[in-house]
Amino acid sequence: VGNNFQIPSMINFYINPNLESICLSIGYHNTLYSFLHDYKQYKGHDFILIHGKEGFPDKLKGFFESYELLEISKMYRNTAKIAGYSIWIVKNFSGVDNKSA
Repeated sequence: VGNNFQIPSMINFYINPNLESICLSIGYHNTLYSFLHDYKQYKGHDFILIHGKEGFPDKLKGFFESYELLEISKMYRNTAKIAGYSIWIVKNFSGVDNKSA
């Protein structure tokens, strides 16, 4: 999962995983994912979260029982950092109402 549409969209387009990557839209505007998926069905599920920054996002902390950093990835062009992501295992999603996401 991601919490913006760009990361799940890139994963789905370039990697085409068996299980679709989705955008949770928590504290973020509704996206196409908000209309295609009923997030209540994911209550209690564990996910891999990819976030566009190194730290765990504060606005997501209350939606998971626990979160654990798996890896921080930094991309460089020559010596300049051009992107950075953190990859987390998040457990026991509490669910979210699509209308209030």
